[in-house]
Amino acid sequence: MQLSKFSFLLGALITWSFFALLKSTPAFLHDTTGMEGVPPAPHSSKQENVLLIIGSRKKPRIVPSSVHAHQAKPSHTAQLGLLTAETAVSRINECAANAALWPGDLSDKPSWSPHKCRLTQYSPEMTAACLASVSYVGIGDSIGEQLSKTIIENLNTTNLPMRYIWSPSTVVPYYLSDRNGKNQVAFLEQSDFVTLSLGAWDIGVHWCGTDTFYDQLKAKVLRYKALLKPSATLLIHNLHYIHPEKCPKKLAWCRTCNPIQKVTVYREIVQMVAACTGLGMIDTYPLTKEGRNFSIDGLHYKRPVVQPKTDILLNMMCGIDGKGNGKLAAWHPNIQCNEEDAKARWRVDPVANKLSEGCPDWANKYGCPGDNGASAERYIRHKKEEELKITTDERVKEDALPFCTRHEELFPGNLVDSRWKPDKCKLHFYTLKEVAKCIKRYPYAAIGDSLGEQLVYNMKRSSEQGPSYTKVVWSPSMQSTNLTTSKSGIDLHNYVTQEVEFAALSFGMWDIGVHWCGLDDFYYKLKEKVLKYKRMLKPTARLVIHNLHNINTIKSDLKWVRMCNPQEKVRVYREMLQMASVCTGVGMVDTYPLTMKGEAHTHDGVHYDEPVIRPKVNMLMNMMCGPHLNETDRLKPWFPPVACDESAALARWKQVKEAVSFSPGCPDYQNDMGCTNDNGAALRRFNEHIGALRREARKAQNEKVQDTRERCLSGDDLYPGSLEKHGWVPSKCSLHQYTAVETYECLAAKPFVAIGDSIGEQVFNMLRRRTEASGRFVMGKMVPLKLLQEPTAHHLPTDDEFLVEAKFASLSMGMWDAGPRWCGAEVFYEAMKKKVLFYKSKLPKSAPLILQNMHHIDDEKCSALCPCYTPKRIAVFREVIDMVGACTGSPVLDVYNVTLAAETNTQDGFHYGSKVQNTKADLLLNMVCGVDGNKGRLLRPPAPRVSCSNEAASIARWKVEEGGKKEGCTLDLKYKCPEKGSV
Repeated sequence: MQLSKFSFLLGALITWSFFALLKSTPAFLHDTTGMEGVPPAPHSSKQENVLLIIGSRKKPRIVPSSVHAHQAKPSHTAQLGLLTAETAVSRINECAANAALWPGDLSDKPSWSPHKCRLTQYSPEMTAACLASVSYVGIGDSIGEQLSKTIIENLNTTNLPMRYIWSPSTVVPYYLSDRNGKNQVAFLEQSDFVTLSLGAWDIGVHWCGTDTFYDQLKAKVLRYKALLKPSATLLIHNLHYIHPEKCPKKLAWCRTCNPIQKVTVYREIVQMVAACTGLGMIDTYPLTKEGRNFSIDGLHYKRPVVQPKTDILLNMMCGIDGKGNGKLAAWHPNIQCNEEDAKARWRVDPVANKLSEGCPDWANKYGCPGDNGASAERYIRHKKEEELKITTDERVKEDALPFCTRHEELFPGNLVDSRWKPDKCKLHFYTLKEVAKCIKRYPYAAIGDSLGEQLVYNMKRSSEQGPSYTKVVWSPSMQSTNLTTSKSGIDLHNYVTQEVEFAALSFGMWDIGVHWCGLDDFYYKLKEKVLKYKRMLKPTARLVIHNLHNINTIKSDLKWVRMCNPQEKVRVYREMLQMASVCTGVGMVDTYPLTMKGEAHTHDGVHYDEPVIRPKVNMLMNMMCGPHLNETDRLKPWFPPVACDESAALARWKQVKEAVSFSPGCPDYQNDMGCTNDNGAALRRFNEHIGALRREARKAQNEKVQDTRERCLSGDDLYPGSLEKHGWVPSKCSLHQYTAVETYECLAAKPFVAIGDSIGEQVFNMLRRRTEASGRFVMGKMVPLKLLQEPTAHHLPTDDEFLVEAKFASLSMGMWDAGPRWCGAEVFYEAMKKKVLFYKSKLPKSAPLILQNMHHIDDEKCSALCPCYTPKRIAVFREVIDMVGACTGSPVLDVYNVTLAAETNTQDGFHYGSKVQNTKADLLLNMVCGVDGNKGRLLRPPAPRVSCSNEAASIARWKVEEGGKKEGCTLDLKYKCPEKGSV
């Protein structure tokens, strides 16, 4: 009893002493020594009552340092940190700044526990609340990309207000697209929070020197900063800790390119850029240094490190509650902006200012500014060597395999350099000439949707025989009654019934989603269609069915792809296609394993890119013509090993709940063909949707300030003027701005083909987006639009069958020819003139070919290509295009004045934003469909500025005025100029 009283009194005394000590303790010491590059706060000389944590992590003891400091072992002090009494209590408070996060402890939970405060760990619910109010864009390399991927994985969705722009090095041209090539400038301009992650590539394989890294990084920061809205936050990630010893053996460059001394210098460079541009920083160097055991490859880390990095980012974006309260402050380096002294110091560093020994000098495909293309030339030479290099063992092993003769032998296998290599046999790889010979011998028809259409486009690009011996019958859904008509309405009945030797059916994608009408409807109509085509083709023709391939819903930005294609539903529709194959006796082509291997090569989750499409075409070629055109060893199609038991199969499929109804979230208003047994419900939903869109368009048109002036009838009346929100407003007259519905109606009546470079492609994309916005494009009636990519005048023209259907076309060239592929104005004139005459001969006589003249180039934003373009050379090449127009009778569209007024509306000096693209689109539509919106009066092109009678004199003058090769202009070494007269 006495012992219990004694214990109680002793406990009370210790508790009272502890709180008395806390009360008398001054503010805690701000220890930032864990942050490299951050000077520690000065310590007071006054003796303080400090609590010292001693012992192990599992059993720590807190003692006053003034009394028992001698009891603490140095290792314990270093491990657990010296804290004041107030610091020990403040661990319950949230961290207020980046610098307060260090030192701390890393666990595999995963979490980071700072010693002086607490870092909020974001749950999926808090992350969702954060992104509901803040739109985020990451820019840079894969280190920053890991954070975006972690957020996506935590929420298990890609439908988030966030994007990642892939621009991994400072020598990569100013870039505003994601990995799929989708331009994100519109999203970036409206974003609230943006981070940059650069440096890892510049230290190693893209090394161009410390001066170049500093200048290029600073320029990029300022460009992105100018693009953002004033309220947006822009931060820069400093380089984190790199563990070269953790790099895999196969990545020798990782071990040799990243010495610690070099990383330290490049961290200083990033800090100097932040100081000179006023940017805040995110620095996780201590976290990644402690996370050595969680490093994947020396550069990237596993979740125990990446999750705390993501938490730090989210705390800066949205605070401690996900709603903007108590945001973690960014770090601002405590250094002066003294660029010249810092550059001089970095230049003499023996490690930082040279390519590290053993680091490959051939990996920089973008080149270094000022090296006259030496880096890019080494890259091209290395790529050629790699393409030609096949080891003896690999060749012997592949030659020993027999040729694949049955479809089921193709899998398993591997996708290597756009080739499918089966494990059990070898598949002959068709050259371009062999493709031409095969489809000439066996005329081919793709019947169905855009998945089959993609293969035809690849054949056409591969073969000069494409337009004559490959056709597409557009019948994308079971609700489509069309059997022999192309997308643009051309009747192909004679070709299908009399000429085709090999046809492939591609169905199912629309019927799973926006044209869903039920399982019975799809299966029986599918079987009926297959039998119709089987009877329609001539007896010697062969017919196959494409099975549905892998649909990557995670990679898609399209709502209908994500919502309409649950995996169980796709599985059922694949089985239905197999059953139709068995019950009709028609073989199959199933590339599901190939598309699973190539899931990284899709831009929308449904359509795949060249590395996957090329092997699919190759499989068809082997089915059509066999290896080396040896028809006796042709690849046989697949016949699924199932019995034709339709009733039992349908009953089984109807047990799958995802397959027997319209998928939740999938738009049910796109079916403009209706369903057979729904009493017109699908058509009513479609018509109601179109009506709502029309009402919205009329409302938006009425809300615009009505311009009552006379319409512009001549291109000469367009200038002067001003660039407003929706486009160009001339001072003298009114330019009609086409609505989305008017654009659709114009292009539906007058098919359009765009030919040329990315400048022309921008206008094409604007017209396509408008047709999509009309509500009739996506999975409805397709507008006949076509893009033929030919960036230079010296490219061989494309003899595409769409040309004979087009009602007007535009040709955009000159940017490459005046810059990195410069061969002289005379060669450009000769090549472009011949190209224009070629396309005019292919287009219908009534279809105008409109030439787009070169526009203004902003020399403050055109990065490494700026030296290629002098005002004099641009003037010469603009006159060349005018001369081509005068000598071929082609109208010229010139928006130079518009782009001159839009200098702030360009991201790279060449490509302009929506204001300029809207203007170009409206000018084209006014010239082709009328100044009053499809009502007759056309906008006349401006009067020619040059005369064809002065052709010879002009060519002689151009040679003098354009000058020779420009100093500092890096020419495209892959491109060889044609000899004069040989274009």
